[in-house]
Amino acid sequence: MRKYQMGALLLAACLLLSGCGLALPWEGRPAAQETESAGEPEAGAALQSGGAGESQEPESTGMEATAEDEGLSVAAGAFGNRDAERFARSQLSGPQQQLYDRMAEAVVAGADSVTAEGLTGEEVVQVGDALRIDWPELFWLSGDSRWNVRTLNGQVVDIVYYLDYTLDGAEREAALARAQAAAADYLEGIGADWTDYEKVRAVFDRVVRRTDYQADQRDQSLYQVLVNGEGVCAGYARTVQYLLNRLGIFCTYITGTARGGSHAWNLVRLDGEYYYLDATWGDPVFLGGAFPADFVDYRYFCVTTAELAATHEPDTWLELPACTAEACNYYVQEGRLLSSYDPDWWASSLSQCAGEGQAALQVRFADTAVEAETRRQLLEEGEVYGMLAQAAGQDPALVTDQIRYWEDENGSFLYLFLLRR
Repeated sequence: MRKYQMGALLLAACLLLSGCGLALPWEGRPAAQETESAGEPEAGAALQSGGAGESQEPESTGMEATAEDEGLSVAAGAFGNRDAERFARSQLSGPQQQLYDRMAEAVVAGADSVTAEGLTGEEVVQVGDALRIDWPELFWLSGDSRWNVRTLNGQVVDIVYYLDYTLDGAEREAALARAQAAAADYLEGIGADWTDYEKVRAVFDRVVRRTDYQADQRDQSLYQVLVNGEGVCAGYARTVQYLLNRLGIFCTYITGTARGGSHAWNLVRLDGEYYYLDATWGDPVFLGGAFPADFVDYRYFCVTTAELAATHEPDTWLELPACTAEACNYYVQEGRLLSSYDPDWWASSLSQCAGEGQAALQVRFADTAVEAETRRQLLEEGEVYGMLAQAAGQDPALVTDQIRYWEDENGSFLYLFLLRR
């Protein structure tokens, strides 16, 4: 069970505003190194290829390995999602997609590099970024990009893209086994006949409840979240992506900024419609104060582009679809988007929450007028206490003479907590 202390909460909130420390695409990339094959290479060049003379072909230093099906199954079989929809790959050019496929095979085979022809350095790096976006299960692949441009008499011959790993072969196999077991535990009990909403909600809830946000965590992979139960926004988003892909639901990884700091979240597709999902901000650590250990904040569960834009801004090179649907938004799906104050609804809903052992009744208001009327009658005039007394019939441990609630600064959301003895 997680325990929150106010000091740690404030520190985490401040760190969120300063960013998650993401290695963002196109940022912090080492400069490409160039090797000239005719004559001596530039001083400090990483590779030396060929000798004097125009007919000299550059020496191949990239491992052009094609993983056998048995090898590829390591990452794309029992643990991996071989049939998952690769969103970033779909936005690459044909030649880039060919390199992407070879690069994926090379990573699984443990190759040191791949060699590309007919592409610019930026296009090659974009392929590496796409692979990292699409394949969270390749968690041993480093987030850094290094490449070397090889030339012959001033003409680019090819580009060697290096593949760096955080785990060696034996370490990787052991880590894969642990990750596979953890993933199976995460997905246990989720039925194939569940709706898309039910599957996404289950994964969202489990990731939030089982993960402690650690602002200083340097490992941003899904492994850190799945196996060790801690991480930052990148780990939350990659874990959600991987688990939903395992359930056959499209989900991809998005980077950008949120309230001025670097951040990561997801784009998902439910029942043919696109939504944004932010599991990191589902963690109550960002609300401030102490919250029940099993509490989940649903303000960023299946939201539209317009709703997300109030706090988030993608910086990805991907072309993103417009998210306009609302049917699978938590508040719409659960009937908690309120357009008026209805005391009967509140009484019934509180009793239901008490009977189900829920930590809070979370609602969203259609407008500020509804919020003002609800606040006046429910809270200021004290109608809530009679409702809690009625709800205690479902849960005798319920506290009926005290209330605790949370509101956002815009008056759009109200969380009424069910206190228990």
